[in-house]
Amino acid sequence: MITVYLQGVLQRFIEFGGFERLPPEAMPETLGEWAEDVLIRRDAGLVTLVAFVPWAMEGALRIARDELATLVDREAAVSEAAGLGLLVIVLDRPLTSEEYDRWQGLAVRQGTVRVVPWVVDLARGRLFPHRGPSYGIDPDLAMLAAPEPVEHPPAPQPVRRPVPWATAGLLGVIVGVWLVVTLLGGSIHATEQTDVLIRWGAVVRPDLFLTGQFWRLLTAAFLHIGLPHLMVNGLSLWWVGGAVETLFGPWRMLYIFLVAAVFGSAASSLLGPPVMVGAGASGGLFGLLGAIIWYRLSSPLGERIPWRPLLTTLGINLLFGLLLYQNIDNWNHLGGLLGGFLAAVAVGVPVVQGLRAPRLRLPRPLQVAAVAVLLLLTGSLVTGWVQVPGPARDLAQAIVALNEGRPADAEPLLARVVRRQPNDPRIRYFLIWTYYELGRCREAQMQLDRFLELAPNSPMRAELQEVVGSCQGTDT
Repeated sequence: MITVYLQGVLQRFIEFGGFERLPPEAMPETLGEWAEDVLIRRDAGLVTLVAFVPWAMEGALRIARDELATLVDREAAVSEAAGLGLLVIVLDRPLTSEEYDRWQGLAVRQGTVRVVPWVVDLARGRLFPHRGPSYGIDPDLAMLAAPEPVEHPPAPQPVRRPVPWATAGLLGVIVGVWLVVTLLGGSIHATEQTDVLIRWGAVVRPDLFLTGQFWRLLTAAFLHIGLPHLMVNGLSLWWVGGAVETLFGPWRMLYIFLVAAVFGSAASSLLGPPVMVGAGASGGLFGLLGAIIWYRLSSPLGERIPWRPLLTTLGINLLFGLLLYQNIDNWNHLGGLLGGFLAAVAVGVPVVQGLRAPRLRLPRPLQVAAVAVLLLLTGSLVTGWVQVPGPARDLAQAIVALNEGRPADAEPLLARVVRRQPNDPRIRYFLIWTYYELGRCREAQMQLDRFLELAPNSPMRAELQEVVGSCQGTDT
């Protein structure tokens, strides 16, 4: 069966594909032991070699692959072109999915030289190309290499992909929370109300630091502000989460999501506005994108994921918030992206039997330590054992100092916050009271003037004007 196939396919490659047989003297000795024939075609900028290898033991296939890669490299250097090698493994029995998955590890890429495996299943009359990047392979080559169908080929077995149960469970929790809040709120718009969001676990600053409810750094990821917010994040979680679960496994995916969600909330508290209510799974979602980036860098199968759509998706989402919608919590997205990337580095991509080891992977003891450290840091943030610094914490401490009659302690904290957020009238409000308590009336008046510029219709306008008008101090 193999001999008949080889006779026909060689004729097609030579007559229709423009290939020629590689001269015997140019054939490496080891490759000649395993390959029935090697064909070569030289095009502008590309040299293509095709080696037909009847099924052999795994070690022999790797030897043939290495010899073909060396041959492609040599011929490409002579022609000053890129090189492509097709290692066509010919079977006279049905191909199993385990074999196919294992043989994908035969693909190699060294600079401009690439070698990829194809498998011909003569029993079914089918050709199974490499499932990775196309590398610019002429699609007509698949037609030339395809076997003639047998008279009654067996019916192909449907490929059953496992349900991403971790992603489905996570999505179920998020949708369930929205339904419960909506039903108990008595309105489809219940989750758009600030008091409802706060009651159910949204991040609210600076109250997060005033009350010590740091668990909100995690619970906010399961709340969404209205139905459109839920639908966008829910669909994104199903697609991206399912992909990450397939690449990393369910437990790794959950770990990455939770670490990223907390890192996103922490980054927002560190660098974002000091007065804010935040909710949504976006930090965790960006963390999953960070995990895909690590998979692309480290996995032996990472080249199946092209850079352009991955980075384009990431860039569009970041620019969408930075340029078009200023109320989007971009620090949450960036913090989640970093947290997810670090979590993926810590857990590592799974090692698949029969494939090359990951290109980048922490040693096992260091990997365990990194997972534990990230988990400890995440837990420390959620419990408040480690508190996030930044303007929100400074504002909370300033409010405490004002309430305890220590305006001198509040003033430097508020001055630091207002330098970070000069256009927030709420911070000016506290500064007005601080300067009033210190008797620094001129500065109180300056802050009032700025407050009225920022919020001319504020209901606190009359109250503050009366307070500043009654100020008595040494700088009037």
